[in-house]
Amino acid sequence: MTRKHFEALAEAMHSIRPSGVGFSRMEDWDFARTEWSKTVAKIAAVCSESNDRFNLARFIAACENGLSKKAG
Repeated sequence: MTRKHFEALAEAMHSIRPSGVGFSRMEDWDFARTEWSKTVAKIAAVCSESNDRFNLARFIAACENGLSKKAG
């Protein structure tokens, strides 16, 4: 897999990240967030196995915060 694939996966995971909106109970939001985090970790493991240069910390940050677009 390439950086382009990793970026597409991170953007997809960022787009479905639980935001806390729409949950009537904190426990429900906590559960959704935990399950989302587990999914990110599993995807990261697959990515890491497919490319020795995969940057785990960068991928997780991109899933959490979205990708920063470079100017220019």
